[in-house]
Amino acid sequence: MTKSEPFYIKLKLHRESQKIDLNEVAAKSKINIKFLNSIESGEFQEIPQEYIKLFLKTYSNQINFDYKKTIEEYEIHTFGAIKTKS
Repeated sequence: MTKSEPFYIKLKLHRESQKIDLNEVAAKSKINIKFLNSIESGEFQEIPQEYIKLFLKTYSNQINFDYKKTIEEYEIHTFGAIKTKS
């Protein structure tokens, strides 16, 4: 894993390194598998805007990853800056 990889690739690699199956995340989180696949491929336009941050938080928690960092990286990726106040 390198710093130049997009954050969503880092999330996928982290999940895989934890040996957590995406179907398991879907079952436990109740997030549709198509939205989880969209997160891991960076296709955020496929996810209803009002749910993106909630899905990112839930997904991150399911794979034991810092959800605050995930949301910050999403905002930087999408908006070029962090929009959420900690």
